[in-house]
Formats: sequence, C-alpha cells, structure tokens
Amino acid sequence: MAYRGDSSKFFYFLAGFGLGAAVALLLAPQTGEEMREYLSTKAEKGKDYLADQATRLRKSAEGLADKGKKMTDEWADKGKDLAAKVGIRA
Repeated sequence: MAYRGDSSKFFYFLAGFGLGAAVALLLAPQTGEEMREYLSTKAEKGKDYLADQATRLRKSAEGLADKGKKMTDEWADKGKDLAAKVGIRA
C-alpha cells in the first residue's frame, strides 16, 4: 500500500533529520549564531515537507472518498434495478 511506504519515508526523514542535526551540532566549526540559523533553516524545510505531505494525504483521502461514494451510488442503483426486476419496491 502507498500509505505504508509514505509513513516509512516519513519516519526515515525524521530519523535522518535528527541524526543530521546532532552530527552538525557536534562537528560543525560554526559559531552559535550560524548554527542556530542552520537549524532554523532545516526546521523550516522540515515544516514545509510535512505540510506538503499533509496536503498530499488530504488529496489522496478526498480521492478515495469520492471513489467510494461513486461505487456506493452505483451499487445502490444496481440494487434498486434488481429490486424493480423482481417486483420489490425500493
């Protein structure tokens, strides 16, 4: 399923982000101010990524809901047609 793949990617993204930030803090020859700017930029990118993923998930859910509604309507119509054929009032 696509959803499981997306959640795995999300987990790896967060793990990589955290590991990268930790390594950067320990090894980077930057000043505190530079480091704060770097982390702020990375956090902003992470926030943007999460917002994009939420939008994709919402659109996907809307598409699935629309598809489910269409299928339900089709089956209801088929059921009504079948009931009319056998003489049952629906």
